[in-house]
Amino acid sequence: MTTITPAILTGIGECVQLDYVPENLLPPPSAGWTRFICISDTHSRSCTVPDGDVLLHSGDLTNTGSYLELKSTMDWLTSLPHKHKMFACFMHDATVAYSHSLQNYRRKS
Repeated sequence: MTTITPAILTGIGECVQLDYVPENLLPPPSAGWTRFICISDTHSRSCTVPDGDVLLHSGDLTNTGSYLELKSTMDWLTSLPHKHKMFACFMHDATVAYSHSLQNYRRKS
């Protein structure tokens, strides 16, 4: 079994864990901290996601942006326990973004 040692960046009042073992996350430094979990490029697949306060998925939720792929991915993401969730569409989600923009941002003649 390979052991992964987390890479940690620290500065004044901050701690960023770049690599992680889900079962061995660093504890929050104090009760007032917010843990952000950032993921991307899941391409309609689910994976182990560490607990945290805010989940940010920064794109490529799907392979093709189809409704069924998006529904499946959103069902998985919304089932996760994070109190706040933010999602962004990117290249593989283009049909979702395009449909949304057609419905909400049509130019008025």
